[in-house]
Amino acid sequence: MTTLAGSVTGVAGTNDATGSAAQFRNPFGVAVDGAGNVFVSDQNNQTVRKITAGGVVTTYAGSPNVNGYLNGAQNGVALFNTPRGIAVDSSGNVYVADSGNFTVRKISGGFVTTLAGHPFTPFLAGCDDGPGSGARFSAVQAISPFGGPTGLAVDSLGNVYVTDQGNHTIRKITPGGSVTTLAGYAPVSGSADGTGSGAQFNFPGGVAVSATGKLYVADTLNHTIRFQCPCEPGVVKIGLYAGLTVEGSVGCRYRIDYTTFLNPNPSLTVWTTLTTVTLSSSPFLYLDTSAPAVNNRFYRVVAL
Repeated sequence: MTTLAGSVTGVAGTNDATGSAAQFRNPFGVAVDGAGNVFVSDQNNQTVRKITAGGVVTTYAGSPNVNGYLNGAQNGVALFNTPRGIAVDSSGNVYVADSGNFTVRKISGGFVTTLAGHPFTPFLAGCDDGPGSGARFSAVQAISPFGGPTGLAVDSLGNVYVTDQGNHTIRKITPGGSVTTLAGYAPVSGSADGTGSGAQFNFPGGVAVSATGKLYVADTLNHTIRFQCPCEPGVVKIGLYAGLTVEGSVGCRYRIDYTTFLNPNPSLTVWTTLTTVTLSSSPFLYLDTSAPAVNNRFYRVVAL
């Protein structure tokens, strides 16, 4: 382990310089671009800093020691309020969880814009999904270090994943700024594994996304690392009297369909949905009480 930038003497400050001559104030998040540059959310300096591979530190966006909310040119105009999580996509765009402003910001082409959320007042904090400024994130709590959009990760398609810490949820933002809740149920905390709103978190912090799109979450107050479990393909077995036995991944959702037709391939076609179930155990027994007395039925199970 070596020190890339900043002084180990514990002296905080705003100096742009090389190596140990540079100063930070409670840096929070780090991200690395394809060229090896390191981007840092310098939380209590209200800035985003850039460190080259050689350790040269510059202020990339924001105004040192000035908190606020302002879009515009990244240097000298744009303002942040307690920036925390940070991520860089394959095109070099930088995303910042601007926790104190309840927003996720984007730095691209020399300018800072707001990708999602609405700033200024705690009355505009919340948990609403929606497009751009119509979405809401939690506020930073006044008497604790928790709350607000906190951790960030970006996938190969430009989707941004956010730990909405005060809402105990994981949110997804499309490249166009549309926000949905992937997991957790705001504002309820807990530790349950499950699907969607059936999963629970307790002030989730960091988040990362793999090359295949699997999410990993640091569930801070549960002292655990959570991950997005891939759902195995479902298998249906038909018993003459026992009904349908569905086998799959516990906690994943499956749709059970049927058809009475064959096409010439002879693949099955013209499917009708019977039910959708989240497996609390595997195998799962389902009785098709609607089956007619005539005609054969063919069944399939689809992982959702």
